[in-house]
Amino acid sequence: MSGDTDPTRDAVEQAEEVYRTAARELLEVLDDTIRGWIVRSLDSRLPGDWSRARRDALRGDIADVAEQIHAAVMPRLRDLLTTDVARQSAGPLGLLRSCVGPANRLLDELGVSRPERDPVTASMFPDDPHDLGPANFDDVDARLHDVGLVWGAAKAHVVLTRHRH
Repeated sequence: MSGDTDPTRDAVEQAEEVYRTAARELLEVLDDTIRGWIVRSLDSRLPGDWSRARRDALRGDIADVAEQIHAAVMPRLRDLLTTDVARQSAGPLGLLRSCVGPANRLLDELGVSRPERDPVTASMFPDDPHDLGPANFDDVDARLHDVGLVWGAAKAHVVLTRHRH
């Protein structure tokens, strides 16, 4: 019967299509927000007693670091979010946490004091001594909140649908 459809396969394919749409939307918002997140993160770590002129003199360096991080992490995010959910070994937040090395180096080069960190965080993220990595999507940008939740739910739905069928 060529007109018959397989409800199991249809449910899985539908869940996968919802996931692909959510992943594309997440990727678009990440692409649009990463540079701003890095600029804001660096700005927030600069000492409050630095003059406006000194801060303004760093704009180019900060923008360069933001661009460098964006260029390095976007291909990895694209690969992750287009990979089948069963083969994903990381999440987007993990990739963002792993990309902050250049921003940490800039702060160190500028002589910015490293914040006090709890031992667990310091041991989990030793390459992020200025604690720049995001704990959640809102830490990057509020626009990622709902998109990130939808993506996570869509991913879980694919996993559960495949498991059930």
